[in-house]
Parts: sequence; C-alpha cells; structure tokens
Amino acid sequence: MRGGNSGGPVLDLAGLILGIIHAKVNTPEVYRQFRIVVDDIGLAIKNDAIFAFLDRACVVYRRAPVDMALNDAQLLERARSFIARIECWN
Repeated sequence: MRGGNSGGPVLDLAGLILGIIHAKVNTPEVYRQFRIVVDDIGLAIKNDAIFAFLDRACVVYRRAPVDMALNDAQLLERARSFIARIECWN
C-alpha cells in the first residue's frame, strides 16, 4: 500500500470490490515500540460495512455476480472503469 490510497478499492481476482482502503500501519512507530519492521500492511473496510453505509445514505449501487479470475491486465482495465483520483487541497 502506498500513501494516498485511502478510499481506493480492494479488489478480488474477478475485479469485484471487497472493501475500501482505510489506513496503513505506521511502520516507524511499530519499529520504535516493538523493534520489528512491518512493510505495506493496509487496513480496509469490509464491503458489508460499506453496503450498510450506502443503504443508510440511500445511495443506489449494484452488486455484480462473481466472474472467473482475471489476469493482471484485465483486472487493471476493469478497475479503470470505476476508479478516479480525487484530490482535496483544503
């Protein structure tokens, strides 16, 4: 996981969203406290919690049927159809 990925989707091999990236481990702090190096571990909000949030907010969405596994190029192409970078300068 890289900085700035919060809000991005966690995808399965069929390109379906499993969750949304929420946070990552503070590696320097973990090392300071426990003397172990943790690299690229992220935390995500499970899709059940996301669906409940969207339902409470009356947001319309659809659940897709599970497909067969995609290769990396197909997965990236599918993800590009619903991912956009948004920046906030405030």
